[in-house]
Amino acid sequence: MMHLAVDLGTSFTKIYLAGSGIVLAEPSCLLLAAGTGRVLAVGSEAQSLLAGSRELLTVVRPVLEGEIADEEAAAAMLSHFLRKVGIPPRRGHGMEALLSVHCGASDESLARFRRVAEKSGIGIARFAEAPMLAAFGQGLEPDDERPVFAAEIGGGSTNIAALSARGIRQGVGLTLGSENLDAGIIAAVSEKLGVRLRRQEAARLKETVGSLYTGDNASLAVAGYAGERPCTVTVPAADIAAPVRLFADRLVQYIRLVLQKLPQEEASFMLARGIRLSGGGARLTGLADYFSAALGTRAQLSDRPQYAVIAGAGRAIENADILRLVCLEE
Repeated sequence: MMHLAVDLGTSFTKIYLAGSGIVLAEPSCLLLAAGTGRVLAVGSEAQSLLAGSRELLTVVRPVLEGEIADEEAAAAMLSHFLRKVGIPPRRGHGMEALLSVHCGASDESLARFRRVAEKSGIGIARFAEAPMLAAFGQGLEPDDERPVFAAEIGGGSTNIAALSARGIRQGVGLTLGSENLDAGIIAAVSEKLGVRLRRQEAARLKETVGSLYTGDNASLAVAGYAGERPCTVTVPAADIAAPVRLFADRLVQYIRLVLQKLPQEEASFMLARGIRLSGGGARLTGLADYFSAALGTRAQLSDRPQYAVIAGAGRAIENADILRLVCLEE
């Protein structure tokens, strides 16, 4: 029996315990003491400390673009999170876990995730691709063989796939996520207003005033730096409209590429059913409507798209039929 599911993402790590549901959702980061490398804080605590002085701190983000970038840091982070939800290493060695990976993950990528799981104390690790998990997290049933089209937009990666309960027919995992938009917002604010933003402030702008609706007049005051001097600047939606639209257009381009790989009849059927959107990046204001207009279909956004993958993984560890359908053969 599977005991837990883990979505080890670029921006957030989420854990689902069988019988308990989603028990953790925290930022995927650690703070280390500069020089010694001692772990000072992990997850939400680390993020909250980032608002203070960073001169003596090193920020480590062990997952980048959906891949393990630092195995030791990733294992330390996951170990901390497991202890936080009541699974110390001595107990974890007897547990099986289902881990989410990006679409088309290589053998090398799976090996890195497996090593991180083992170092964090997990006994047996199995893997499933994020778009399959997201589809089950949004209500796909194991006996539904009709094809659906899904776009799971995370912080560091995006998974686009034509799939059914029987597996992925065509799909791609992209090193393109909503954090790319954060970088575009930082560049736009620097160019237009002469202010340098931290990533956290750019993310606030994205989530609060980033919009694909023409004429949106929302604005937000954010903290930044004019040269070396701290300052506060009010940024209107219009000033970040260009990177927001560029991000959406790149996603549309890749969705079309996946659709073009399908037989025409199947692609038409999927477009008639609509596109299922999930992932934290799918919450960008106006994105679903923008996709609908650009692709001539209905884009469907669930209530909590950022939890679709971990919810689907949770269904899988509690339902043997779903687990059999989503687990990758190794």
